[in-house]
Amino acid sequence: MPRPRTIAFACALGAAHLTGQAAPLPAALEMRAKLRHALAKHLTAMRDGELEPIRVGNETLPPDRVRREIVFLAGEQVVRMKIGELLIERWRRSPPDRAMPETFDPLPDRPSAPLARRLAAQTRRFDAVFIGGPPSTWPEPSQRVLQELRIGSRSVWDIVVRDRDGGLHGGGQLPPFWKKLVRRWIRKQAIGEAGVRYPSAGLPDGVALRVGDRDWRTADAFADVLRHIHPQDLERALTTAVLREALRHALLARGHWMNDNDFRERFDRERHEATNTPFTLDVVATALKGFPSLEAYTTHWRLLRSFEVMIQAEIDDAALAGHADRFAASHGDGWVTLALVRVSRAQGHGEPRADTQEPDEEQGTRALQRTSLRNLREALGENEFTDATRGWSLADHLFFAAPVGRWIGPLPAPGGHYLGIVSERSINSSTTATDPRTRARLREHYVQQRFGAWANEVAQTAVVR
Repeated sequence: MPRPRTIAFACALGAAHLTGQAAPLPAALEMRAKLRHALAKHLTAMRDGELEPIRVGNETLPPDRVRREIVFLAGEQVVRMKIGELLIERWRRSPPDRAMPETFDPLPDRPSAPLARRLAAQTRRFDAVFIGGPPSTWPEPSQRVLQELRIGSRSVWDIVVRDRDGGLHGGGQLPPFWKKLVRRWIRKQAIGEAGVRYPSAGLPDGVALRVGDRDWRTADAFADVLRHIHPQDLERALTTAVLREALRHALLARGHWMNDNDFRERFDRERHEATNTPFTLDVVATALKGFPSLEAYTTHWRLLRSFEVMIQAEIDDAALAGHADRFAASHGDGWVTLALVRVSRAQGHGEPRADTQEPDEEQGTRALQRTSLRNLREALGENEFTDATRGWSLADHLFFAAPVGRWIGPLPAPGGHYLGIVSERSINSSTTATDPRTRARLREHYVQQRFGAWANEVAQTAVVR
Protein backbone atom coordinates (compact mmCIF):
# COMPACT_ATOMS: atom_id res chain seq x y z
CA MET A 1 0.00 0.00 0.00
CA PRO A 2 1.40 3.45 -0.88
CA ARG A 3 2.74 5.44 2.00
CA PRO A 4 0.80 8.64 2.89
CA ARG A 5 3.90 10.71 2.21
CA THR A 6 4.21 9.15 -1.25
CA ILE A 7 0.54 9.83 -2.05
CA ALA A 8 1.01 13.47 -1.07
CA PHE A 9 4.00 13.77 -3.37
CA ALA A 10 2.17 12.12 -6.26
CA CYS A 11 -0.79 14.45 -5.86
CA ALA A 12 1.39 17.55 -5.64
CA LEU A 13 3.40 16.45 -8.65
CA GLY A 14 0.23 15.82 -10.66
CA ALA A 15 -1.14 19.21 -9.71
CA ALA A 16 2.06 20.92 -10.79
CA HIS A 17 1.91 19.12 -14.13
CA LEU A 18 -1.79 19.75 -14.81
CA THR A 19 -1.84 23.41 -13.86
CA GLY A 20 1.53 24.24 -15.40
CA GLN A 21 2.51 26.23 -12.33
CA ALA A 22 6.17 26.57 -13.26
CA ALA A 23 8.03 29.68 -12.23
CA PRO A 24 9.85 31.63 -14.95
CA LEU A 25 13.25 30.25 -15.84
CA PRO A 26 15.85 31.83 -13.53
CA ALA A 27 17.86 34.57 -15.24
CA ALA A 28 21.19 32.84 -14.60
CA LEU A 29 20.09 29.83 -16.67
CA GLU A 30 18.93 32.08 -19.50
CA MET A 31 22.30 33.84 -19.55
CA ARG A 32 24.34 30.65 -19.90
CA ALA A 33 21.85 29.19 -22.40
CA LYS A 34 22.61 32.00 -24.87
CA LEU A 35 26.31 31.10 -24.87
CA ARG A 36 25.59 27.37 -25.25
CA HIS A 37 23.37 28.03 -28.24
CA ALA A 38 26.08 30.17 -29.87
CA LEU A 39 28.51 27.26 -29.50
CA ALA A 40 26.19 24.54 -30.81
CA LYS A 41 27.83 24.20 -34.23
CA HIS A 42 31.31 24.22 -32.69
CA LEU A 43 30.25 21.46 -30.33
CA THR A 44 29.06 19.30 -33.21
CA ALA A 45 32.37 19.77 -35.03
CA MET A 46 34.33 19.07 -31.86
CA ARG A 47 32.56 15.74 -31.33
CA ASP A 48 33.93 14.75 -34.73
CA GLY A 49 37.43 15.71 -33.63
CA GLU A 50 37.47 19.08 -35.41
CA LEU A 51 37.37 22.58 -34.01
CA GLU A 52 36.36 25.48 -36.21
CA PRO A 53 37.79 28.89 -35.27
CA ILE A 54 35.81 30.45 -32.42
CA ARG A 55 35.63 34.23 -32.31
CA VAL A 56 34.86 36.09 -29.09
CA GLY A 57 34.27 39.70 -29.99
CA ASN A 58 36.99 40.65 -32.43
CA GLU A 59 39.47 37.99 -31.34
CA THR A 60 39.87 34.44 -32.60
CA LEU A 61 40.63 31.96 -29.85
CA PRO A 62 43.66 29.71 -30.44
CA PRO A 63 42.11 26.24 -30.99
CA ASP A 64 44.79 24.49 -28.93
CA ARG A 65 44.11 26.77 -25.97
CA VAL A 66 40.42 25.83 -26.05
CA ARG A 67 41.22 22.12 -26.43
CA ARG A 68 43.71 22.22 -23.57
CA GLU A 69 41.23 23.94 -21.27
CA ILE A 70 38.72 21.18 -21.99
CA VAL A 71 41.34 18.53 -21.21
CA PHE A 72 41.73 19.83 -17.65
CA LEU A 73 38.06 20.65 -17.11
CA ALA A 74 36.67 17.28 -18.18
CA GLY A 75 39.54 14.79 -18.46
CA GLU A 76 41.29 14.69 -15.11
CA GLN A 77 41.34 10.88 -14.94
CA VAL A 78 42.95 10.74 -18.37
CA VAL A 79 45.51 13.35 -17.29
CA ARG A 80 46.42 11.32 -14.19
CA MET A 81 46.75 8.22 -16.31
CA LYS A 82 49.04 10.02 -18.78
CA ILE A 83 51.27 11.27 -15.98
CA GLY A 84 51.63 7.66 -14.85
CA GLU A 85 52.48 6.53 -18.38
CA LEU A 86 55.15 9.19 -18.77
CA LEU A 87 56.65 8.31 -15.39
CA ILE A 88 56.83 4.67 -16.44
CA GLU A 89 58.50 5.62 -19.71
CA ARG A 90 61.01 7.72 -17.81
CA TRP A 91 62.05 4.94 -15.41
CA ARG A 92 61.16 1.82 -17.35
CA ARG A 93 63.62 -1.05 -17.25
CA SER A 94 62.92 -4.35 -19.00
CA PRO A 95 65.06 -7.24 -17.65
CA PRO A 96 64.47 -10.59 -19.40
CA ASP A 97 62.67 -12.04 -16.37
CA ARG A 98 60.19 -9.19 -15.96
CA ALA A 99 56.89 -9.23 -17.85
CA MET A 100 55.49 -5.82 -18.81
CA PRO A 101 51.69 -5.78 -19.21
CA GLU A 102 50.48 -3.73 -22.17
CA THR A 103 47.86 -1.00 -22.05
CA PHE A 104 44.41 -1.91 -23.34
CA ASP A 105 43.19 0.01 -26.37
CA PRO A 106 40.14 2.16 -25.52
CA LEU A 107 36.72 1.49 -27.02
CA PRO A 108 35.33 4.83 -28.24
CA ASP A 109 31.67 3.86 -27.70
CA ARG A 110 32.10 3.07 -23.98
CA PRO A 111 33.45 6.14 -22.15
CA SER A 112 34.06 4.68 -18.67
CA ALA A 113 34.93 0.98 -18.82
CA PRO A 114 37.95 1.27 -21.14
CA LEU A 115 39.51 3.93 -18.94
CA ALA A 116 39.15 1.71 -15.88
CA ARG A 117 40.85 -1.12 -17.77
CA ARG A 118 43.68 1.15 -18.87
CA LEU A 119 44.17 2.42 -15.32
CA ALA A 120 44.27 -1.15 -13.99
CA ALA A 121 46.82 -2.14 -16.63
CA GLN A 122 48.89 0.92 -15.82
CA THR A 123 48.94 0.02 -12.13
CA ARG A 124 50.37 -3.39 -13.01
CA ARG A 125 53.00 -1.75 -15.24
CA PHE A 126 53.85 0.78 -12.54
CA ASP A 127 54.35 -1.99 -10.00
CA ALA A 128 56.50 -3.96 -12.45
CA VAL A 129 58.77 -0.96 -13.04
CA PHE A 130 59.00 0.55 -9.56
CA ILE A 131 58.45 -2.26 -7.04
CA GLY A 132 58.73 -5.49 -9.02
CA GLY A 133 61.24 -8.20 -8.19
CA PRO A 134 63.80 -8.17 -5.35
CA PRO A 135 64.31 -4.75 -3.71
CA SER A 136 67.93 -4.72 -4.89
CA THR A 137 66.65 -4.42 -8.47
CA TRP A 138 64.23 -1.56 -7.76
CA PRO A 139 65.12 1.79 -9.41
CA GLU A 140 66.96 4.25 -7.22
CA PRO A 141 63.92 6.54 -6.58
CA SER A 142 61.95 3.61 -5.13
CA GLN A 143 64.74 2.60 -2.77
CA ARG A 144 65.43 6.14 -1.65
CA VAL A 145 61.79 6.97 -0.90
CA LEU A 146 61.49 4.02 1.46
CA GLN A 147 64.83 4.78 3.08
CA GLU A 148 63.85 8.40 3.80
CA LEU A 149 60.33 7.74 5.06
CA ARG A 150 60.13 6.81 8.74
CA ILE A 151 57.49 5.29 10.96
CA GLY A 152 58.55 5.94 14.52
CA SER A 153 62.27 5.32 14.78
CA ARG A 154 62.49 2.94 11.82
CA SER A 155 62.64 3.65 8.12
CA VAL A 156 59.97 2.14 5.89
CA TRP A 157 62.81 0.36 4.07
CA ASP A 158 63.69 -1.47 7.28
CA ILE A 159 60.07 -2.33 8.01
CA VAL A 160 59.02 -3.42 4.52
CA VAL A 161 62.17 -4.57 2.75
CA ARG A 162 64.56 -5.99 5.32
CA ASP A 163 61.81 -7.88 7.09
CA ARG A 164 60.62 -9.07 3.71
CA ASP A 165 64.11 -10.23 2.73
CA GLY A 166 64.25 -12.05 6.01
CA GLY A 167 61.24 -14.06 4.97
CA LEU A 168 58.60 -12.32 7.10
CA HIS A 169 56.28 -11.65 4.17
CA GLY A 170 57.48 -14.38 1.82
CA GLY A 171 56.61 -14.97 -1.82
CA GLY A 172 58.68 -12.08 -3.13
CA GLN A 173 55.67 -9.74 -3.02
CA LEU A 174 54.74 -6.78 -0.87
CA PRO A 175 51.61 -7.34 1.20
CA PRO A 176 48.59 -5.54 -0.38
CA PHE A 177 48.43 -2.89 2.36
CA TRP A 178 52.09 -1.96 1.98
CA LYS A 179 51.95 -2.14 -1.81
CA LYS A 180 49.19 0.49 -1.88
CA LEU A 181 51.10 2.82 0.45
CA VAL A 182 54.45 2.31 -1.28
CA ARG A 183 52.89 2.90 -4.70
CA ARG A 184 51.43 6.21 -3.51
CA TRP A 185 54.69 7.37 -1.89
CA ILE A 186 56.82 6.47 -4.89
CA ARG A 187 54.44 8.06 -7.38
CA LYS A 188 54.48 11.31 -5.42
CA GLN A 189 58.28 11.28 -5.24
CA ALA A 190 58.65 10.38 -8.92
CA ILE A 191 56.34 13.24 -9.94
CA GLY A 192 58.38 15.68 -7.84
CA GLU A 193 61.69 14.52 -9.29
CA ALA A 194 60.45 14.42 -12.87
CA GLY A 195 59.26 18.02 -12.66
CA VAL A 196 55.68 17.75 -13.91
CA ARG A 197 54.66 21.01 -15.56
CA TYR A 198 51.13 22.15 -16.34
CA PRO A 199 49.83 24.94 -18.61
CA SER A 200 49.80 27.44 -15.73
CA ALA A 201 53.59 27.07 -15.60
CA GLY A 202 53.82 28.75 -19.01
CA LEU A 203 53.70 25.83 -21.45
CA PRO A 204 52.94 26.76 -25.09
CA ASP A 205 49.36 26.18 -26.24
CA GLY A 206 50.41 23.10 -28.22
CA VAL A 207 51.64 21.29 -25.07
CA ALA A 208 49.13 20.08 -22.48
CA LEU A 209 51.60 18.47 -20.08
CA ARG A 210 55.35 18.04 -19.63
CA VAL A 211 56.93 15.31 -17.49
CA GLY A 212 60.68 15.73 -17.41
CA ASP A 213 61.65 16.11 -21.05
CA ARG A 214 58.57 14.31 -22.36
CA ASP A 215 55.65 16.33 -23.75
CA TRP A 216 52.02 15.39 -24.16
CA ARG A 217 50.83 17.35 -27.15
CA THR A 218 47.52 19.18 -26.80
CA ALA A 219 46.07 17.55 -29.93
CA ASP A 220 46.87 14.07 -28.59
CA ALA A 221 45.57 14.93 -25.12
CA PHE A 222 42.29 16.23 -26.48
CA ALA A 223 41.80 13.19 -28.72
CA ASP A 224 42.39 10.87 -25.77
CA VAL A 225 40.03 12.79 -23.47
CA LEU A 226 37.35 12.91 -26.17
CA ARG A 227 37.19 9.10 -26.15
CA HIS A 228 36.29 8.99 -22.47
CA ILE A 229 33.82 11.80 -21.74
CA HIS A 230 30.09 12.07 -22.27
CA PRO A 231 28.59 14.65 -24.68
CA GLN A 232 27.13 16.73 -21.84
CA ASP A 233 30.57 16.92 -20.18
CA LEU A 234 32.07 18.11 -23.46
CA GLU A 235 29.35 20.74 -23.88
CA ARG A 236 29.85 22.08 -20.36
CA ALA A 237 33.64 22.10 -20.69
CA LEU A 238 33.52 23.90 -24.07
CA THR A 239 31.09 26.51 -22.74
CA THR A 240 33.27 27.07 -19.65
CA ALA A 241 36.49 27.27 -21.68
CA VAL A 242 35.04 29.89 -24.07
CA LEU A 243 33.49 31.85 -21.22
CA ARG A 244 36.85 31.93 -19.43
CA GLU A 245 38.38 33.44 -22.54
CA ALA A 246 35.57 36.00 -22.75
CA LEU A 247 36.13 36.91 -19.09
CA ARG A 248 39.87 37.24 -19.67
CA HIS A 249 39.26 39.55 -22.63
CA ALA A 250 36.86 41.68 -20.55
CA LEU A 251 39.43 42.02 -17.78
CA LEU A 252 42.18 42.84 -20.28
CA ALA A 253 40.01 45.54 -21.83
CA ARG A 254 39.60 47.17 -18.41
CA GLY A 255 43.25 46.80 -17.50
CA HIS A 256 42.69 44.36 -14.64
CA TRP A 257 43.92 41.00 -15.98
CA MET A 258 46.66 39.79 -13.64
CA ASN A 259 49.96 39.56 -15.53
CA ASP A 260 52.01 36.36 -15.57
CA ASN A 261 54.60 37.46 -13.03
CA ASP A 262 52.05 38.71 -10.49
CA PHE A 263 49.96 35.59 -10.98
CA ARG A 264 52.82 33.17 -10.33
CA GLU A 265 54.06 35.16 -7.34
CA ARG A 266 50.63 35.43 -5.70
CA PHE A 267 49.56 31.87 -6.48
CA ASP A 268 52.85 30.37 -5.29
CA ARG A 269 52.61 32.43 -2.09
CA GLU A 270 49.07 31.25 -1.40
CA ARG A 271 50.07 27.67 -2.13
CA HIS A 272 53.07 27.93 0.22
CA GLU A 273 50.95 29.46 3.01
CA ALA A 274 48.50 26.57 2.71
CA THR A 275 51.26 24.05 3.37
CA ASN A 276 51.29 25.20 7.00
CA THR A 277 47.59 24.34 7.43
CA PRO A 278 45.72 21.01 7.60
CA PHE A 279 44.56 21.60 4.01
CA THR A 280 47.01 22.12 1.19
CA LEU A 281 45.81 24.18 -1.78
CA ASP A 282 45.44 20.95 -3.77
CA VAL A 283 43.05 19.61 -1.12
CA VAL A 284 41.14 22.88 -0.92
CA ALA A 285 40.71 23.02 -4.70
CA THR A 286 39.62 19.40 -5.15
CA ALA A 287 38.07 18.10 -1.92
CA LEU A 288 36.50 21.35 -0.65
CA LYS A 289 35.75 23.33 -3.80
CA GLY A 290 35.09 20.37 -6.08
CA PHE A 291 37.47 21.20 -8.94
CA PRO A 292 38.78 18.10 -10.73
CA SER A 293 42.39 19.18 -10.13
CA LEU A 294 44.51 22.07 -8.92
CA GLU A 295 45.26 22.96 -12.55
CA ALA A 296 41.54 23.24 -13.34
CA TYR A 297 41.23 25.57 -10.33
CA THR A 298 44.20 27.72 -11.32
CA THR A 299 42.53 29.57 -14.21
CA HIS A 300 39.43 30.16 -12.10
CA TRP A 301 41.59 31.54 -9.29
CA ARG A 302 43.36 33.95 -11.65
CA LEU A 303 40.07 35.23 -13.06
CA LEU A 304 38.59 35.60 -9.58
CA ARG A 305 41.57 37.51 -8.20
CA SER A 306 41.70 39.78 -11.26
CA PHE A 307 37.99 40.53 -10.84
CA GLU A 308 38.52 41.25 -7.14
CA VAL A 309 40.98 44.00 -8.06
CA MET A 310 38.50 45.39 -10.59
CA ILE A 311 35.75 45.85 -7.95
CA GLN A 312 38.11 46.79 -5.12
CA ALA A 313 36.49 50.20 -4.59
CA GLU A 314 33.04 48.60 -4.20
CA ILE A 315 34.05 46.23 -1.40
CA ASP A 316 33.23 48.48 1.55
CA ASP A 317 31.54 48.06 4.93
CA ALA A 318 28.07 48.69 3.52
CA ALA A 319 28.47 46.06 0.80
CA LEU A 320 29.74 43.45 3.24
CA ALA A 321 27.00 44.22 5.76
CA GLY A 322 24.39 43.76 3.03
CA HIS A 323 25.90 40.37 2.20
CA ALA A 324 26.04 39.09 5.80
CA ASP A 325 22.78 37.11 5.66
CA ARG A 326 23.75 35.20 2.52
CA PHE A 327 27.21 34.52 3.94
CA ALA A 328 25.76 33.29 7.23
CA ALA A 329 23.34 30.99 5.38
CA SER A 330 26.18 29.45 3.42
CA HIS A 331 27.89 28.59 6.72
CA GLY A 332 24.94 26.93 8.41
CA ASP A 333 22.75 29.81 9.60
CA GLY A 334 19.11 29.79 8.59
CA TRP A 335 16.98 27.00 7.14
CA VAL A 336 14.22 26.12 4.73
CA THR A 337 11.59 23.40 4.85
CA LEU A 338 11.19 21.93 1.39
CA ALA A 339 10.53 18.86 -0.69
CA LEU A 340 12.21 17.75 -3.90
CA VAL A 341 11.10 15.33 -6.58
CA ARG A 342 13.63 14.20 -9.14
CA VAL A 343 12.01 13.89 -12.56
CA SER A 344 13.18 11.47 -15.23
CA ARG A 345 14.05 14.31 -17.59
CA ALA A 346 13.05 17.86 -18.46
CA GLN A 347 10.76 18.05 -21.50
CA GLY A 348 11.17 21.79 -21.69
CA HIS A 349 10.69 24.23 -18.85
CA GLY A 350 7.27 24.00 -17.26
CA GLU A 351 6.60 20.51 -18.66
CA PRO A 352 7.87 18.07 -16.05
CA ARG A 353 7.42 14.40 -16.75
CA ALA A 354 7.40 12.39 -13.56
CA ASP A 355 8.64 8.85 -13.38
CA THR A 356 5.87 6.46 -14.38
CA GLN A 357 6.28 4.49 -11.18
CA GLU A 358 5.21 5.73 -7.81
CA PRO A 359 7.75 8.28 -6.51
CA ASP A 360 9.73 6.93 -3.58
CA GLU A 361 13.02 7.49 -1.78
CA GLU A 362 15.04 5.40 -4.25
CA GLN A 363 13.76 7.44 -7.22
CA GLY A 364 14.92 10.71 -5.72
CA THR A 365 11.84 11.90 -3.83
CA ARG A 366 12.78 13.79 -0.70
CA ALA A 367 10.16 14.27 2.04
CA LEU A 368 9.37 17.66 3.48
CA GLN A 369 12.31 18.39 5.70
CA ARG A 370 14.10 21.29 7.30
CA THR A 371 17.63 21.75 6.04
CA SER A 372 20.48 24.23 5.97
CA LEU A 373 21.88 25.63 2.73
CA ARG A 374 25.15 23.77 3.23
CA ASN A 375 23.38 20.42 3.61
CA LEU A 376 21.11 21.13 0.66
CA ARG A 377 24.05 21.93 -1.61
CA GLU A 378 25.79 18.76 -0.53
CA ALA A 379 22.66 16.68 -1.16
CA LEU A 380 22.35 18.11 -4.69
CA GLY A 381 26.05 17.60 -5.45
CA GLU A 382 26.78 21.32 -5.76
CA ASN A 383 30.08 23.04 -4.99
CA GLU A 384 32.18 25.95 -6.20
CA PHE A 385 33.18 24.07 -9.35
CA THR A 386 29.60 23.29 -10.37
CA ASP A 387 28.65 26.91 -9.66
CA ALA A 388 31.43 28.09 -11.98
CA THR A 389 30.67 25.68 -14.82
CA ARG A 390 26.86 25.84 -14.63
CA GLY A 391 26.48 29.50 -13.68
CA TRP A 392 23.87 28.89 -11.04
CA SER A 393 22.92 26.87 -7.96
CA LEU A 394 19.55 25.17 -7.49
CA ALA A 395 20.17 25.07 -3.73
CA ASP A 396 20.75 28.83 -3.61
CA HIS A 397 17.63 29.42 -5.70
CA LEU A 398 15.48 27.29 -3.40
CA PHE A 399 16.99 28.81 -0.27
CA PHE A 400 16.76 32.49 -1.24
CA ALA A 401 14.48 33.04 -4.23
CA ALA A 402 11.91 30.28 -4.75
CA PRO A 403 8.32 31.32 -3.96
CA VAL A 404 6.91 29.79 -0.79
CA GLY A 405 4.12 27.24 -1.22
CA ARG A 406 4.50 26.81 -4.98
CA TRP A 407 6.04 23.99 -6.98
CA ILE A 408 8.80 25.08 -9.35
CA GLY A 409 10.74 23.23 -12.00
CA PRO A 410 12.00 21.13 -13.49
CA LEU A 411 15.29 22.87 -12.78
CA PRO A 412 18.80 21.40 -13.20
CA ALA A 413 21.31 20.33 -10.60
CA PRO A 414 24.45 18.21 -11.08
CA GLY A 415 22.50 15.03 -10.33
CA GLY A 416 19.50 15.65 -12.60
CA HIS A 417 16.37 17.80 -12.88
CA TYR A 418 14.10 18.48 -9.91
CA LEU A 419 10.71 19.79 -8.99
CA GLY A 420 10.81 21.62 -5.68
CA ILE A 421 8.51 23.30 -3.22
CA VAL A 422 9.50 25.47 -0.25
CA SER A 423 6.96 25.53 2.57
CA GLU A 424 8.81 27.95 4.88
CA ARG A 425 12.18 29.60 5.34
CA SER A 426 14.12 31.46 7.99
CA ILE A 427 17.19 33.49 7.03
CA ASN A 428 18.30 35.50 10.03
CA SER A 429 21.96 36.32 10.34
CA SER A 430 23.71 35.84 13.64
CA THR A 431 27.09 36.65 12.08
CA THR A 432 29.01 39.69 13.17
CA ALA A 433 32.13 40.19 11.08
CA THR A 434 34.15 41.86 13.78
CA ASP A 435 37.14 39.51 13.96
CA PRO A 436 39.58 39.61 11.02
CA ARG A 437 39.15 35.94 10.11
CA THR A 438 35.35 36.12 9.80
CA ARG A 439 35.57 39.38 7.88
CA ALA A 440 38.06 37.83 5.44
CA ARG A 441 35.71 34.88 4.85
CA LEU A 442 32.76 37.25 4.39
CA ARG A 443 34.75 39.27 1.88
CA GLU A 444 35.78 36.15 -0.04
CA HIS A 445 32.19 34.93 -0.25
CA TYR A 446 31.03 38.36 -1.42
CA VAL A 447 33.67 38.44 -4.17
CA GLN A 448 32.73 34.92 -5.30
CA GLN A 449 29.04 35.82 -5.53
CA ARG A 450 29.76 39.02 -7.43
CA PHE A 451 32.11 37.16 -9.77
CA GLY A 452 29.46 34.54 -10.55
CA ALA A 453 26.89 37.20 -11.39
CA TRP A 454 29.38 39.10 -13.56
CA ALA A 455 30.39 35.92 -15.39
CA ASN A 456 26.74 35.31 -16.30
CA GLU A 457 26.42 38.86 -17.59
CA VAL A 458 29.48 38.38 -19.78
CA ALA A 459 28.07 35.06 -21.02
CA GLN A 460 24.86 36.81 -22.04
CA THR A 461 26.50 39.76 -23.79
CA ALA A 462 29.54 38.06 -25.35
CA VAL A 463 29.49 38.01 -29.14
CA VAL A 464 30.57 34.49 -30.02
CA ARG A 465 30.80 33.28 -33.63
